[in-house]
Amino acid sequence: MSKPSTDRRNFLKAGALAATPVAALAPAAALAADDTRERLARLEDEQAIRQAARRFMRSLGVREARRLDLGEDIARLSEDSASDPLVDLPEARGHATYRAQVKVHRLARHDGETTIEKMVRFQGQPSSAHVDISRLELALDQQGGEWNVTTARFLKT
Repeated sequence: MSKPSTDRRNFLKAGALAATPVAALAPAAALAADDTRERLARLEDEQAIRQAARRFMRSLGVREARRLDLGEDIARLSEDSASDPLVDLPEARGHATYRAQVKVHRLARHDGETTIEKMVRFQGQPSSAHVDISRLELALDQQGGEWNVTTARFLKT
């Protein structure tokens, strides 16, 4: 009986035969990698849109609320953690829509001349705050690689 050969040449042949199925799958893997890059770019855009929306809500002031015609009594906005925001990013990149349930913190000024309003002002409370839950829709545009809010409005629920 002859002993099986274990020289270098046979070892390389066996390695080449074992790698053949992997080499046949390489073109399919390359195509899948392109789809992965596209999905990754989309996820990165969605994350950037969410960050831009949070930045907008944090920085929203009375002047900005008036400019966007959201109302004059808005003190600030915050995301409602009870629901997930929706990002609509069409295939034609550069424009997106962000919809989320938000808490709208409003200030009611006590400027009237009723007895109650006078008493409240006398106690050092020129305004009172209350919180509403609303649906906010933001339209965003991408300029120079950064997403910026162009319009904002409250949706009727």
